[in-house]
Amino acid sequence: MQSDHPNFNYPPFPQTLEDLELQYKREAMELARIRDTEEDEENCKHREALREIWESHTKKAATLMGTHANMWDEFLRVEGQRRQETRLQVPAVGFGGYKQSGYVELNTSSGNPHHSGDVMHSRGRYPNAVDHGYPYEDFQRQRRDDFGRPYHRY
Repeated sequence: MQSDHPNFNYPPFPQTLEDLELQYKREAMELARIRDTEEDEENCKHREALREIWESHTKKAATLMGTHANMWDEFLRVEGQRRQETRLQVPAVGFGGYKQSGYVELNTSSGNPHHSGDVMHSRGRYPNAVDHGYPYEDFQRQRRDDFGRPYHRY
């Protein structure tokens, strides 16, 4: 069966159904191979782009970490200098002969009572110390009683 049209080439013998199925499978496998090859090429391009992005990010992060480390070192250096200058400006511990004029107990010759060896009691230091507290149960009962009275309940 030859056609007069040049685009249609029919084989000279008729094809069987099995031959058509085999030809279809070959063409499908060839198309799948071409598709897989194209997908592999595209995946390779994407991997390369991701690798470039990762390298760029890594370089930026390394630069930023270096800058941060330099800034931290500078901060520590300046802070150390500031503390050193502060230590040089402040006199020795105890402030020499400095006395606080507003506190009579510190102006005495014995100095600070904590360091003079005198025993101090909190009741003597705080004259309004509570010696007689109310038990918790009495407080709760009193509160309940007070709550009921204004509303004429209980």
